Amino acid sequence: MIRGITGIGEGKGPYISIHDGFVGLSSWASFPPGSDRIALDTHPYFAFGNSPATDPIDTGTGPGAGGVWPADACGWGGGVSASQSAFGVTMAGEFSNGFNDCGLFLRGVPGSHTYAGNCDDWQDSSNWTPGTKAGIQNLALAQMDALQDWFFWTWKVGNSTAGIVESPLWSYQLGLQNGWMPTDPRESAGMCASIGASGNTFDGTYPQPYMTGGAGAGTIAPSATAEFPWPPTSIIDAGAAVSLLPTYTPTGTVPTLPPPSLTATPTTSVDVGNGWFDPQDTTSAMTPVAGCEYPDAWGATGVPVPPVCGAGATATVAPARR
Repeated sequence: MIRGITGIGEGKGPYISIHDGFVGLSSWASFPPGSDRIALDTHPYFAFGNSPATDPIDTGTGPGAGGVWPADACGWGGGVSASQSAFGVTMAGEFSNGFNDCGLFLRGVPGSHTYAGNCDDWQDSSNWTPGTKAGIQNLALAQMDALQDWFFWTWKVGNSTAGIVESPLWSYQLGLQNGWMPTDPRESAGMCASIGASGNTFDGTYPQPYMTGGAGAGTIAPSATAEFPWPPTSIIDAGAAVSLLPTYTPTGTVPTLPPPSLTATPTTSVDVGNGWFDPQDTTSAMTPVAGCEYPDAWGATGVPVPPVCGAGATATVAPARR
């Protein structure tokens, strides 16, 4: 649908990014063959691995700074490298220096707190030793090297009511200001090899041209998507058959951004468009069916199927609109 709007091939619209769904990068190999510039986003974190995280990260400021943690991070490189070859563009949409689950509003997410040490040590960076900072920086460099393409989560964490950043392992800015983040991320290149660890071996050459919008892009065979019918025939944990769930109708107004107001001297004729890319795309926006009941779109987990237009009930609307 998106490529029907932007066109097919390199330069025709942005990459389409999907998340790995926490099922592992290898599950997405060659999905789907012949697609046009789909990127796979993964979120590798130590903090949510249910580990007591007791291995020390303050092991001095020498070559072995960081203890086991940099090598553990380099271990992510193999999976990312394999995905870059088997799937295509693969990136870490999130990662942090959180080798434990300490941090304000972090403990208990997504499960119970597992760090076996004192979180006070990790929620106030003012007492961190040079060895601690060196270890965290080596961990950051190892992750950057292993992942190659990444976004750090997050750039800046604000002060809490205590007047300090209480999730310092998650603040890139604070690390730059206090010496545990590299001033140039390119310093990470070769980090894994330098500590004798296996990292990311991808050389930047994608094996299939379609992965980057080249030959074959947009040639997805029907057999490759047969197991993903739309609309889906079933939805896990929906509480009812798809045919019994509330639906929507494509009769709404599509919102578009107004064009900018331009003033030029001397006066120049400028076509600012109307906010619509493809004039042949005349499908209206999806909107609720009049007379139907719908669950809260932001908190519908576990709620019963509405009795009106759901669970087998019939709405008083024309069938063509359902």
